[in-house]
Amino acid sequence: MLVKLAFVAPTEDEQQYMVSIDLLELPREGDRISFSRVSESGSEDFIVREVRWNLAFNDTLDKGEVLDVWVTCEFAETFSSKESHKSLCAKFKERTGVHHQF
Repeated sequence: MLVKLAFVAPTEDEQQYMVSIDLLELPREGDRISFSRVSESGSEDFIVREVRWNLAFNDTLDKGEVLDVWVTCEFAETFSSKESHKSLCAKFKERTGVHHQF
């Protein structure tokens, strides 16, 4: 299933960036997601805040469809987070007072 992952600072809604990715199943609130890039060491780490389904319904056809699925993820830090990701987490902690770690 193609899912849009939106990455936000803890407690905020402004999207920092997003990626579309094909997943075997939907993450759930509280799940942890880590991205590794082949060209870089370290990871970018997040905790799932919510899943939003955008649906449409056609009254004439009496049929609905999934338009898209958004998964909102908050920045988090782990022992393997890359330095640039840790810097963003520190910046968000200053601004929001929240710092997720796992």
